[in-house]
Amino acid sequence: MSKKLFKNMVTQLKCTTWLLKMATAWDFVHRGPNDSIAFILAEKGYDVWLGNVRGTTWSRKHTNLDPDKDKAFWDFTIHEIGVYDLPAFIDYVLEKTEQKSIHYLGYSQGTIAFFMMGSEKTDYLSKIKLMAALSPAFFMKDTKSPVLQFVTKNWRLLQGLLNFFNYQEVFGRGDLFTTYAQLICHDENSILINLCINHMFSVFGYNYNELNKSMVPLTIANTPSGASLKQMIHAFQLMESGDFHRYDFGTEGNLEKYGQEQPPQYNVSRVTTPVAIYYSSNDWAVNIDNIDRVLKSVPNVVKSYKVPLEDFNHLDFLYAKNVGDLLFNVLVDDLAKY
Repeated sequence: MSKKLFKNMVTQLKCTTWLLKMATAWDFVHRGPNDSIAFILAEKGYDVWLGNVRGTTWSRKHTNLDPDKDKAFWDFTIHEIGVYDLPAFIDYVLEKTEQKSIHYLGYSQGTIAFFMMGSEKTDYLSKIKLMAALSPAFFMKDTKSPVLQFVTKNWRLLQGLLNFFNYQEVFGRGDLFTTYAQLICHDENSILINLCINHMFSVFGYNYNELNKSMVPLTIANTPSGASLKQMIHAFQLMESGDFHRYDFGTEGNLEKYGQEQPPQYNVSRVTTPVAIYYSSNDWAVNIDNIDRVLKSVPNVVKSYKVPLEDFNHLDFLYAKNVGDLLFNVLVDDLAKY
């Protein structure tokens, strides 16, 4: 893909990343120029902008804080990503392209951040032509994953343990977990590769038929890419409560931070921009039972699309062998309408 082609494209797509998998913008291009959603849209004439969440591999710079030395760098939840970072991303794209509005494509945490922004900063809604939500994750009650179920029930213990060992960044490059993951996942012909695959499936849902085994080592080489502990805990709080609210600091902390005992709820009824919802049956991270609540809460849903494959899991939204026919073709057609 030539630089000239990117510069001459006329509309914008904003992509964000997902929290539990610790993905980056790489996940929107990793399938190569023919099969990755970013390249597909670029070939259709879209100006594609890929955003990285703060703290991930490609987003670790700060004006005066060092993420490797300063704990203050990691003092953020998903709220800060949605209410501060995302508007900054959008403003930057609009300024550089001299456009008035963009398309937004969010995957899982990318949807959480968007609806936080839309609830808190409604003036940004006029800057969005269509919000395409892949696996919308802001209502996450009763996850099907046994791993996420366990962590959701025990996040306070996890938080205390990591705080005791002074962990502010989790799943960063080079830490114990990522080193272990790369050890067992680095070779598709290794006897350990199935252990690696089953680890992933136990979180996101099983779908062997759509798994491209040769992509696993490359994927693990780039993910997980890091997050703040508070960012992770915020997600587990949402899974536990089933509601969509700000970070819960506990009763005393909430009174000090918010002036009330419970964290404030985000009001997604304020999000009036056109929204297209894409979901699946076998998504263990975002239980399909939550989708009805999403559809009832968001006031301007212009498209509700269930991927027509019963085994389609959370990873498959970007990784499935046949994701083009199952999802991307529909997504591209929907964006073209706006």
